[in-house]
Amino acid sequence: MIINSDDKEHLVFIPANITKERFLLNAKVIKGSYFYKRLESIYNALTLSTTNVEKEYKTYYSEYDDFYQFLYHKYPYLDIETIEMIIDKTKSERYILLRGYMYELVDYNLQTLMEWNDDFIKIINKLLKAELYEN
Repeated sequence: MIINSDDKEHLVFIPANITKERFLLNAKVIKGSYFYKRLESIYNALTLSTTNVEKEYKTYYSEYDDFYQFLYHKYPYLDIETIEMIIDKTKSERYILLRGYMYELVDYNLQTLMEWNDDFIKIINKLLKAELYEN
C-alpha cells in the first residue's frame, strides 16, 4: 500500500515475502509486454534504493520513546489514523514499511500516471496486499 508519494519521497507497505516475480505474476500481465515493463519499473521504484523505516528507527533513533513517536515527529504529514495503521501493520509482521524516492527511478510518463490517476494507484495497492503472497 502506497502511503505517501510526493516528489520528495514515498512511503509504502510491501508484503514481507513479496518478490518482483510474484508481483508481476499476480498482475496477470504478459511477460515482455509494455504493461509488464511498466509494472516492473514501478516495483523497482517502490523497492530499490529504499530504507526499512522500522529498522532505521531501531538502529538510529533511540531518542524516541517508541515507533509511534518516531513516526509522529519524523513524518509530520502523517495523520494520527495513518500512524496507527502503520503501527498495526508493522506489528503484524506481514508488511515492511519502506521509504524511498520512487520518482527519481521512474520516467516522467509513469510519474504523471501515478500522480493523476487514482485508479492506477488503487491497482498498485491491490497488488501490494499481503494475502496475495502468502502460501
